[in-house]
Amino acid sequence: IAKFSALGNIAYRTGKKLVWDGVKFTNDEEANKYLIPSYREPWKLPTV
Repeated sequence: IAKFSALGNIAYRTGKKLVWDGVKFTNDEEANKYLIPSYREPWKLPTV
C-alpha cells in the first residue's frame, strides 16, 4: 500500500499521467528521479 501512495505522490508532483512497469516509470524520466532518495552530506550510499 505504501508503494502505491508514493507513486500517487510522484504523479501529483509531476502533474502527469504516469505509466508504471513495476520498476520504473516508462513514460517520464523526470518522475524516475523521485524514485532515488537523496541523502544529506556526509551520508552516501555506494553505487553498484
